[in-house]
Amino acid sequence: MFQVNFLPWRENKLKKSGYFWSGFFLLQILIIITVTLFIRFFLQNEYQKREITLHFLLKKHEKLQNTYNKTKQRLIDLKDIQSSIQIYENIYQKTKSYLTLLNQLSNFIPERCWLLEIKQKDQTLILDGISHDYNSIALFIEGLSQKILIHNIELQKVSQKKKGVFYFTIAINEFLSL
Repeated sequence: MFQVNFLPWRENKLKKSGYFWSGFFLLQILIIITVTLFIRFFLQNEYQKREITLHFLLKKHEKLQNTYNKTKQRLIDLKDIQSSIQIYENIYQKTKSYLTLLNQLSNFIPERCWLLEIKQKDQTLILDGISHDYNSIALFIEGLSQKILIHNIELQKVSQKKKGVFYFTIAINEFLSL
């Protein structure tokens, strides 16, 4: 048969035990909720700090990228300018060399001698001219050979097409550019 316990002190004891364990269970749930909320707020705060740091770093990166792009463009501009300067210096140097050569040629041309054409083929400078006598041609060649910048002068051709007019061609195989 079944035993039934109707004693009130046992019911009170069971109620107290039930209240105690229910309270303990609620306390555990409350602690878990509190810890969970604390962790959530802590992580949310960390997330906001890191988001601010990320935003700051992205702005800094953008500024650095802009500076890099400007510097890169300035470097390209500098290279273009240096290239232009180099081209200019080459042209200036050649022009200066030819001007000096023409100045020197004008100092050595006798009165009765004229240059008709000056051309350059590779490293050879060819002078075509006319003269009224052989002596003027000889004086011109002698004046050229005394000049320091001009070497290896060769009279290639002398012809007389009209009476008293001599056509000549002089080749200068070595002339130094300044």
